[in-house]
Amino acid sequence: MLRFNNDSGAGYRSQQLSGIGAAASVSEQAPAGQGQFGHAPGAGYAPATFVGNFELLIPSYRDTNQLRTWLSRGFSGWGASGMAMFNFGGFFWGAPAVTRLDLFGAAAPNTFLAGSRVSLYGLTGGLGAAMLPSLPEPDETPEPKAGAGPDETT
Repeated sequence: MLRFNNDSGAGYRSQQLSGIGAAASVSEQAPAGQGQFGHAPGAGYAPATFVGNFELLIPSYRDTNQLRTWLSRGFSGWGASGMAMFNFGGFFWGAPAVTRLDLFGAAAPNTFLAGSRVSLYGLTGGLGAAMLPSLPEPDETPEPKAGAGPDETT
């Protein structure tokens, strides 16, 4: 689950499209005070060596002129040898810039397993600005001077 700016209001909505094994399903959620963005298998769903992974995109998180939205996708083991693929999307009826992002489990005790890792990347820029830095130009190799061979001087 996620929460923006520690706001536990009722303005979160999310939708999930998932494939578990060969079966597909769609669901929509409006949990109070949080939005659903990913799935990691609990002890009852996958062996301990199976890990879940996901990507979470929050576009224009610094913009104050639009509602917050997110898009995420993930993959995990499921059951003794199965697999699960999940896609989530959602919005929050709040327009302030995101200055805090809380991520937590949906089931009590609402924590991640020890050893879990979350990496956060922010892009700079704004409306009309380049969102990614330019790649450095390659070093130029000077052209050899005409008539300047290894045994000649210029």
